[in-house]
Amino acid sequence: MELLTERLLLRDITGDDFDAMREIHGDSETMHFYGGAFPPETTTRWIELIRQSYAEHGFGFWAVERLGEGRMIGITGITYQLVDGESIPEIGYLYNREFWGNGYATEAATACRDFAFREMKFHRLISWMVPDNLPSRRVAERMGMTVWKEAVSPKSGMVHVVYSIDHDQIEL
Repeated sequence: MELLTERLLLRDITGDDFDAMREIHGDSETMHFYGGAFPPETTTRWIELIRQSYAEHGFGFWAVERLGEGRMIGITGITYQLVDGESIPEIGYLYNREFWGNGYATEAATACRDFAFREMKFHRLISWMVPDNLPSRRVAERMGMTVWKEAVSPKSGMVHVVYSIDHDQIEL
């Protein structure tokens, strides 16, 4: 699968993306809101789970590259999250710190939002993050999401702020 934006290519993640993903996962500042840097085996597991999501759902996190460069700068995509017992499609994003502040996460997340509504026919999308993750909150807001509620993550046990947007809130 591929999605193109004005500046970016979103494509399926492969095993060849391990080093770029490892650079992201291994950076303690980038992974601050995930509890710190991940070990290499967690990166391997993430790639396996992403590839499994492609097979099961037809979507997942996609590698994000700047057009014409061939280097993965981050990941953005659609996953299912369990929020208060309900499985809801989420747009998530995680970028190499070197590329923060350029609008890439918002651009890619908006492309995923539009794909999810047009192609997957989802009616509601969320993004959720710990409340003090202000950069991620700004990305959610820039793609048109508003705070829906707070919920506890079943994975981490931490309270998250849940942003949402419904299909009828935007023009496609």
